[in-house]
Amino acid sequence: MYLNRHISCFVRTKTQRFMRKISKQLIYSGLIFCFFLLIGAYVLTAFSSIEFTLFLNSIHSPFLDHLFLWITLLGDGSLIMVLSFLLLFKKYYYSLISIILLINSGLLAYIFKKMLFVNSMRPLFYLSVSEIHIPHGIHFYYKNAFPSGHAMTVFVVASLLIWIYQNHILSYLSLLIAGLVCISRVYLLQHFFIDVYFGAILGVLETVLIIWLFETKLNWKSNSRLNSSLRRFIQNE
Repeated sequence: MYLNRHISCFVRTKTQRFMRKISKQLIYSGLIFCFFLLIGAYVLTAFSSIEFTLFLNSIHSPFLDHLFLWITLLGDGSLIMVLSFLLLFKKYYYSLISIILLINSGLLAYIFKKMLFVNSMRPLFYLSVSEIHIPHGIHFYYKNAFPSGHAMTVFVVASLLIWIYQNHILSYLSLLIAGLVCISRVYLLQHFFIDVYFGAILGVLETVLIIWLFETKLNWKSNSRLNSSLRRFIQNE
């Protein structure tokens, strides 16, 4: 009985400390994300998946083709790998979290795409190529649409950067770029809007859950070795 009470008190104390670390900037970023979710919910209810895809496709231009072909690359899983390397120079702890998020995102994507929603098809499965604009350079994929791995990845990165730096400009820029990556996936006919919508939600939820787990349950942030960095190591050599 005493042991259970002690464990409960310890967990509650860690959780309270975690909540105190949530700055106004994190709250603002959370509110912006909720605003995105409300807009997305309106799109899902006001348009069918095909209608919204065709709408974005109808406003195509050479500029948008090139813009979204470049922006969509920011949702590739290799982005987290690059981020993990760069975060070594800030803190090993942050780099470790990013690696765990990379592995977790891959597992989630596999479970959803290959096991739970095997029959979720992409826009090009339903649309006739002769009736739509096909941006030059896109890959033709037809299956495993739900959820969007790019949306999940870019919102994992955005959420992680917002948590680490808690900076106004970086927070807003991260969310803006993440939103554009999601739009790019629909514009480039790789996903329906519902795929990127729930991919974004999964990316944010898994990041929040893993950060909460590491900072309250495992308490890895208090480890002095993990709080060091590659930059300090190089400077001390």
